[in-house]
Amino acid sequence: MNREAIAITRIAQLEAKELAIGYSQNRVPILQGVNLSLFSGELVALVGPNGSGKTTLMRCLTGLIPPQSGKVLLEGKPLHQYSASERSRKLAIVLTGLPAIGEIRVIDLLKLGRFPHAGLLGKDSAGPSMILKVARELGLRALLNCPLYQLSDGERQRALIARALVQDTSTVLLDEPTHYLDVIQRAHIFSLLASHAKQSGRALLVATHEVEWALQVADRIAVITQTGLVSGSREEIRHGGILEAVYQSESIYFDPHSARFLPLEP
Repeated sequence: MNREAIAITRIAQLEAKELAIGYSQNRVPILQGVNLSLFSGELVALVGPNGSGKTTLMRCLTGLIPPQSGKVLLEGKPLHQYSASERSRKLAIVLTGLPAIGEIRVIDLLKLGRFPHAGLLGKDSAGPSMILKVARELGLRALLNCPLYQLSDGERQRALIARALVQDTSTVLLDEPTHYLDVIQRAHIFSLLASHAKQSGRALLVATHEVEWALQVADRIAVITQTGLVSGSREEIRHGGILEAVYQSESIYFDPHSARFLPLEP
């Protein structure tokens, strides 16, 4: 008996199509022709040298700045067609830099992450258990009642990541989430984000300078090059000659065999 083959198409949670980005419609774009799709259950690392446009691209993907051309789709719908409240239930953001926050406690920051899910009476039955779960995962359980100004930069950064995760959106974008963390905490956060994507089914995009860690844990890697954005699996990026071309230096080179940046011998 003949069986009809059924093609299963993956649907992107967040998608950029022929995107050109910059801070003015009248200036040459920082990046153009950007195509990128984020799917459920995967961690995608966005890498590139300083000044290559990672933060600008992240801001455009979150709707903070409009594209010069092209479009951003969130669950198949143009991003600009969502209201702010609708967007906050589908897309969470951690931007680079630590905000000035005053005396707000960690627990109150995490409760802000649950605000999009509160009903008309402000009730959020799932909130307390999710806050405790994420706080344990990020080592914040003992700090929940501490004011943010009393935390170290690394602890505060983990609190901001936790706020995004408790928001319980289908897509999470994080810009340099390990910037203020030491090497041990960086390893922990990258591993946690990778496992979180798989276990939660969320799509995570992480802009980072930590290329070596991205090659260890990311499902896919998107590299900003001089001509645009190139994305592929870890192995494709590792062995495709892309990193050697992007990160050119007189003192350091990328070794695809060890997946590390090594000093050139004098």
